[in-house]
Amino acid sequence: MISLRKQNNSVKVNNKNRSGKWKLVFSKISGAFLLPISIMAIAGLLLGVGSTIASNTNSDAGKIFGSFIQALGKPVFDALPLLFAAAFVVAFTNEAGVGVFAAIVGYFTFLAVQAPFFTDVYQYKFYDATNDAETIDKILADPKLGMLEHNKDLGVYYILDDKGDKILEFLGYEILGISYKAGRSLEASKQIISNSLGFKSLQTSVFGSIIVGIIVSYLYNRFHKIQLPTYISFFGGKRFVSIITIFAMIPLSFAFLLFWPWVGTVLDLFGRFLQTVPYGFESLIFGFIERSLIPFGLHHAFYAPLWYTSVGGDVASSLNDYHLNLINDVKTTMKFTTDAEAIAYIKNSVGAYAISGDSLEIAKKNIDLKNLNLKNGGLSYIDLLDYVSKNRDSFQGDSKISAASLGIDANDISFIDVVTKDGQKTFVQKSLPLFTFYEQKLSLKVGRFMQGKYPFMQFGLPAAAFAMIMAAPKQNRKFASGVVLPCAFTALVTGVTEPIEFTFLFLSPVLFWGFHAFFCALAFMLMNLFGAHIGQVFSGGFLDLIIYGALPVLKGTKFWWWAIIGVFYVPIYYFIFYFWIKKFNLATPGRGQTTRLFTKADYNSRNESSSYEGLLPWREREIVLGFGGWDNITAFNSCASRLRYDIIDKNKVDINRIKAAGATGVMFVGDNHAQAIFGPKAEQINATIISHMNADLGLIENNEADKIKVVFAKDYCKHFKKKDQTEEILDFDNEIPDVQDLDDIPNPEEEITSNDQELFTEEHEYENEVLEANDMVDFSDLTFDDEEEVEEEVEEISEDGTLKVVVKKHRRYYSKIKNPTYGIVKKLEILNDGVFSEKMVGDGVAIYVPRNVKRAKIYAPFDSVVTTAFPTGHAYGFTSKNGVNVLIHVGIDTVNLNGEGFTSHVQQGQKVKTGDLVAEVDMQIIREKATNAEIVYVVPQDSRKTEVYDVHYGRLKAGKVAFKVK
Repeated sequence: MISLRKQNNSVKVNNKNRSGKWKLVFSKISGAFLLPISIMAIAGLLLGVGSTIASNTNSDAGKIFGSFIQALGKPVFDALPLLFAAAFVVAFTNEAGVGVFAAIVGYFTFLAVQAPFFTDVYQYKFYDATNDAETIDKILADPKLGMLEHNKDLGVYYILDDKGDKILEFLGYEILGISYKAGRSLEASKQIISNSLGFKSLQTSVFGSIIVGIIVSYLYNRFHKIQLPTYISFFGGKRFVSIITIFAMIPLSFAFLLFWPWVGTVLDLFGRFLQTVPYGFESLIFGFIERSLIPFGLHHAFYAPLWYTSVGGDVASSLNDYHLNLINDVKTTMKFTTDAEAIAYIKNSVGAYAISGDSLEIAKKNIDLKNLNLKNGGLSYIDLLDYVSKNRDSFQGDSKISAASLGIDANDISFIDVVTKDGQKTFVQKSLPLFTFYEQKLSLKVGRFMQGKYPFMQFGLPAAAFAMIMAAPKQNRKFASGVVLPCAFTALVTGVTEPIEFTFLFLSPVLFWGFHAFFCALAFMLMNLFGAHIGQVFSGGFLDLIIYGALPVLKGTKFWWWAIIGVFYVPIYYFIFYFWIKKFNLATPGRGQTTRLFTKADYNSRNESSSYEGLLPWREREIVLGFGGWDNITAFNSCASRLRYDIIDKNKVDINRIKAAGATGVMFVGDNHAQAIFGPKAEQINATIISHMNADLGLIENNEADKIKVVFAKDYCKHFKKKDQTEEILDFDNEIPDVQDLDDIPNPEEEITSNDQELFTEEHEYENEVLEANDMVDFSDLTFDDEEEVEEEVEEISEDGTLKVVVKKHRRYYSKIKNPTYGIVKKLEILNDGVFSEKMVGDGVAIYVPRNVKRAKIYAPFDSVVTTAFPTGHAYGFTSKNGVNVLIHVGIDTVNLNGEGFTSHVQQGQKVKTGDLVAEVDMQIIREKATNAEIVYVVPQDSRKTEVYDVHYGRLKAGKVAFKVK
C-alpha cells in the first residue's frame, strides 16, 4: 500500500456523519493489512520451495540448501505482529518513517514490560534448605503433608505430588499477582504466554500489534510537530514521538495483562467452537460475508481475525489437548499408574527425539530405535508439539498456520492409535500427511477460510468474462475482449478480482450479491467438505495455488479439488451471466455506454512513453482533476486495486472523468473519502501522483491578447503549424513554449477552403444570414428505428459447380440519427486532432456552427437516457432503449474551460425525449478559447449499432437526419 497525507492547516473538515467516519477508519484498516500481506506472499513462496527441497532429499547439501531458502522467508512470519504494527502506522500516518521507527520501539516496549509480572506456578513448592529449615522439619515430622526430595546441587527441598512423580511439571502462570483461581486457568495461561521476539509475553497475535500501531499513529499525528523549551528542544518534534511512545506502552501493557487472559481464553474457545461446526457451514458463512464486503473495501478487516489469530485455529492448543487425551488413554489401556510411564511409552512408540524438559541425548536413550518405522520425511507428533510450542504465535490463524506449516521439514506426522490384537487393546504406530493429521486428529481444517477462492477466481470469473464477450454484438466483441480479458487474466493469475467484479456489480447488484456472493460461499463450503487444505496469504490466484497447494501436495493439501469443483463452475457462471446480461440488457463492455472519453493525449500517448519533467502523465492528471484537484485531496492512499483518497468536498469529484481515465468504478465512503477501482495498477498510479505532488496540472495561460490556452502535460507536447499547405508536427519535448511560439497555431476556421469539397462544404456564404428559430430547428420527424429493402450481391456455387454472383434482396433495420444542433455537417477528418479524426472513438461527423450563431443549442437526438453528462457541460452521451449510443462533444480540449461558456439543462441518468433541450453553448467563447470549435457527433464503438452510412453533408437543421446507423 502506498499513501501520503498532504498537510493543509487552512482546511478544516467537519464531518458530521459518524457512520462515514467509521467507514473511513475501517477502509484504512483494510488498506493497512495489504502491506504485510504482500511480503507474506513472497515469504510463503520461499518457505514452500525450501520445505519441498528439504523434505524430499536425502543429501546433506540438498537439506542445507532447502533450509537456506526457508530461512529467507521464516523471519517474516516470526516477526509478523511487529510488521502489522508498522503497517498500521504506515496507513494512519501516511508513510511517516519516524512513525514506523516509533512503532518498533513501542512494540518491543509493549512486550518487554510484561515479563516481570509473570509468576511461575509449579505442582510443588521449593524450600530453601537453610532459611526454611523449620518448615522442612515440620513436613518431615508429618507424612500427611507429602514427601520431600533433597536436591543437593540446588540446595533446596521440594514437595513431590501425592504420586511421587518426579517429572518436572509446570502448571502455568499467575499474572499481576492475581490468583489463577480468580476466573483464570493455569492451563490456559500456558497457552497465552510464550516467547515472542526474545521476550516472554502475552501471545496477543495481531490484536496487540494493531493496537500498538493505532496508538503510535495517534501519537505521531498529535506530537510530531511539538515544540519543547529551548533547553530540551533537541527532543522535540519527530524525536518526541518515540519518547512518548515508550511511556504510552506502560498503561497499554497493564491493560493487556489485566484483561487479555480472559479475552484470549474467549477467543480460543470461539476458535475451538468453529472447529466443531459440521458440514463446512462455517466456511459457507465466511465466504458469503467476505465476498459481500468487497464493494465496501472492508473484507480485509473481516477476515483478519480468522486468518491471523487463534479464532482461526491454534495448533499448539489443539495439539496439547490431543497429547493430554492420549496420555489418559494410554494410562487406561496399558494400566500405567503415572503420567511419566505413559509419556515414555508414547515417546518410544512414535519415535520422538525431543520433548520439552528433555535434552536430545536423554530422549534418544529412551527410544528403541529398532521399533521405529517412520516414512521418509516423517516427524512424531511430540516433536511437532515441541516445535509449535516454541513458535506458538506462528501457528495461530488459518493463513499463518498454512504458511508456517510449509516451514516444517516433514510431510508426515507419526502417532499411535489403539487397536485390538488377540482380544487385547494395544497401540500401534501410524502416520498421516501433516494437514490430514491436523484434520483427523486435531479437528483443525487448515484452509477452510481461504481455499474457497480458488474455484470461482480461476474458473467462475473467467467464465463470466467470456459470457460478457459473447453477449456483446459480434462487431463489438473485439472491443469487449480488450476490456474484459485483461481483468479475467488478472483474476486467474493473481486473484485480484475487483476490476471484473465491479464491472457487473454497478450494473446489477442482484447478480453480484444474489448469485456471485452465494456461489463464492458455496465454493468455500465444498472445498471444506472434500478435505482440501490449500492456504494463501494474498488471494486465490494461480500463484498462491502453486505455493500453497501444488508444491506441498505431499503434506496433504489435496489441491486437485480446486479443479474438480472449478470445472462445474465454468458452465454455471457462463450461462447465468449470459442469460442475465441478455435478459436485463446489462450495459457490459461492448454493450453499454462509453466508459472512456478520448482526448488528443490518447493518440499521442500511443507513440510516446516519456513524460515531461515535473508534469503529470495524462492519466494521472485526469485522475487528480477528477478528484477535484490538489486542493480537494487531503490524503493519497492506495491498496492492491483501489485509490483511497480523503477529500474535502465530494461535490467536486467528477466520477465520469475518473472513469474516463480508466477506473472501473468510483464509490464514496462517507462525505470525505472516495475510492476509485483501477485494479492491480492502482499502487503504481498512486505512486506517480504522489511523486508529482502539487505539480502543474497542465493549464498554461498566455496573455489576454492571444486568448489562447495551451494544454501542456505529458502527452500534450505537440501542436500543428501551417507551412506551405503542409501540416508539420513540432515536438516540444525539450522546451516550454513562449507566447510568441504560439503565433502560428492555426485558427480552425482559417484552414477551411472551398477547394476541400471532398471533406467539407463551403460555409462562409451562410455567415451573414439573419436566422429565425424555424430556420435552425425542425423535429417534425420523430421516428428513430426504421427498415429498408436493400440489394446485395452474393457469390453462390451453381449446380454445375461454377461460381456465380447473384443479387438478393433483404430487409435492413437501421436507426435514424437526428442532427443535435444547427450547422454544417462535415467529415470527421476536418478535425485533424489525431483522435476523433482517426475515428478512435467511433464513426460520425463534425458539425461547424456558422459565426452568425452566437449561442448554439444542443438537442436530444432521440428518446434516450443521458448516460454521460460532464459537469463542465462540454460532452454528452445518449443511449436508446435498444442500445444505440451517440456522443456529442463540443469542441476539442474544451474540458479545460471548466464549464465556461456552457449551460447544461440535463443530468446524467435523466431520461429525455427527441428534441429536448440538452445544453446551450456560447460559441464566441468556444471559438476564442478552444483548440477547435466544431461539434463532434459520433457513434461510439460500444454502441449496439456502429456502422454509419448515408450521411447528409452540408447545412442541416437540428432535428433533421444527419446519418443512419446499422
